[in-house]
Amino acid sequence: MPLAPSRRDVTRRQIQKSKSMNKKAIEESVKVAIRIRPMKPNGSNETPVRAFRAGDNSVIEDSKREYQYDNVFGEEADTTQVYSELVKDIVSSVSNNGLNGIIFTYGQTSSGKTFTMQGVRETEGLIHYAARDIFKAIEQQIDKNKNSEHSVKISYVEIYNEELRDLLRDKRTSSNTSSLAIREDRKGAVTVQNMKEVAVQNLDQLMQVFRSGEDNRSMGSTKMNNRSSRSHTILKITVEKSTLHDPVGDCGDEKENNKQAHPKKKSFVVKTSSTLNLVDLAGSESVRLTGATGQQKKEGGIINKR
Repeated sequence: MPLAPSRRDVTRRQIQKSKSMNKKAIEESVKVAIRIRPMKPNGSNETPVRAFRAGDNSVIEDSKREYQYDNVFGEEADTTQVYSELVKDIVSSVSNNGLNGIIFTYGQTSSGKTFTMQGVRETEGLIHYAARDIFKAIEQQIDKNKNSEHSVKISYVEIYNEELRDLLRDKRTSSNTSSLAIREDRKGAVTVQNMKEVAVQNLDQLMQVFRSGEDNRSMGSTKMNNRSSRSHTILKITVEKSTLHDPVGDCGDEKENNKQAHPKKKSFVVKTSSTLNLVDLAGSESVRLTGATGQQKKEGGIINKR
């Protein structure tokens, strides 16, 4: 006759199962995607050779080696496709579910990171699409519950030569960057002391504040990129929501009946605060290709350490 498992064995199995489930949830919460930039004209009569091409969620090197990723976007993909397939669900979890999310671009210089994040001219970037959907979600939530209140705040900082700078403070009128300090609060959350946060009411206001921060960003020009980012930037969008819930319902005559049946039930307020971080990392670079000298060479060396 088989012996029944002891309480200790059952508990151990439950713990192992819980750890396995948590590990799986953590693994599934991180996605890695590749976007292949179209070839640039090299100004010569030589035909450029493509070393990589997009496969089925894979990158194929010289038609021999294949590397798998969560998503792979080929040269023909535009930023709207990248947003819809990769980023939109993260933004929804921030605006609708009160979860935190982060999107960051990484790669060598001139690979299209800032183009993907910000766009150019008539082409919008991930920042615009994310902000648009956050305010759309807020409008929908207000339509469903008139007793809900929302606020959106943004901050924008850069890490330049190991120094943390607040891009929403005009460096022509404020040169105090040493006042920014990274701290961990009582709940274990990492915060930046003295960082400026600006409340915004709509998409246009948010993009206007963001662009004012861009004017203060450290940029330069190299042989590989006319507008090269010389720093890592973090745009933080904080969404705060306060919703009044009535447990007895709010549906006309039925509401009065529910109040009589449950006289002790009271309304309550649920508050959530979630953040979306959009990180644009400066691209790793080779001095041989960029032709950087002096200060730019120093900047490149520090960027390559990341």
